[in-house]
Amino acid sequence: MVTRTISTPILAALIMSVSVNAESVTKTSFDEFKLKQKAQYAQFKTDYLAKYDAFKAQLIEKWGVPEVSSKDTFVHYSADGNAKLVVDFEKDAIEISIINDEIKALTEQEIKALLTQSLNRSPSQLAELEFSLEAPKIQTESLVEDSTLSKIGIESIVQLQTMASTAQEIAPSQYQSNVIERTNKRIDNQLEELANLASQKPLSDEQKQLKESIVEDKKQLSMQREKLLTTNTKTYQINRNRSRLERSAPFWADIQKNASEHGIEVNLVLAVTETESHFNPLAKSSIPAFGLMQIVPATAGADVNKFTLKKNGFPDAQTLYESEQNLFLRRSLLKPTHSTLFKWHRKSN
Repeated sequence: MVTRTISTPILAALIMSVSVNAESVTKTSFDEFKLKQKAQYAQFKTDYLAKYDAFKAQLIEKWGVPEVSSKDTFVHYSADGNAKLVVDFEKDAIEISIINDEIKALTEQEIKALLTQSLNRSPSQLAELEFSLEAPKIQTESLVEDSTLSKIGIESIVQLQTMASTAQEIAPSQYQSNVIERTNKRIDNQLEELANLASQKPLSDEQKQLKESIVEDKKQLSMQREKLLTTNTKTYQINRNRSRLERSAPFWADIQKNASEHGIEVNLVLAVTETESHFNPLAKSSIPAFGLMQIVPATAGADVNKFTLKKNGFPDAQTLYESEQNLFLRRSLLKPTHSTLFKWHRKSN
């Protein structure tokens, strides 16, 4: 019997050939997958920006100045776009505006209805509705679990309705001043955030385009402000006048828990929260950073996932709008900073 043998060099060459072919197939598959994902993202981005531009154009047409949510304010429009609610977390005030060609004053019941429709939602619902003009039907007689009402220290529909009865109409000039002040602050914050990013590394093409868009918005603001006075708008304001401690009350249990478990000063957590968002659990910056502690998913969020939770990926917006999760993520970052600062302080003294 004749036995055929394959020499070692030939065998090695065959194995290498198979390996190269397999690697080539894998690389080709990955390249195809990557191209597909890029195409899907490009389409998503196109659709998203188209919705945003359409939404912005509608706001300019109706309201003159397109107010949107920011770190300090939560803004919501009714389904028809004729009513606007602004929760100003820095000034601790709620403002309701309605476009009314007949210039009729809102009844107390109408104010209550607008407040309830806008605030009796959960953060996850709000995240989904960011660029939608469609408002879902909401049960007004009961408090939606984990609603925005609870996040701003309102514990029942009855309390909301009592608060609505204190609403005072404000003059058009005051409304104009409020809108311009809020919008200027939002734009300036966005430009500052981009400047901070640029100081660390060159801005991407998308970030440069965003900056150009923001600068253009600032230019347009001076022209849009006059429409604020010519639009038939009635505006009502509720001043809550709560202390800092009262503002933090909805999050006090989570703050104490996170601080005590990791030896961090409660006052430090409170100070950072107030500085970052004025206790606005739905805060969103242009970076974007989300929630009470303004967590950036791709940086701070990714670091906590990797080094603390031992997993890959970024936390999503819905997670970061949940106060307990947001505080946990920031706590994980505050702990080493807190320790380093106190070591430095002891050493320097």
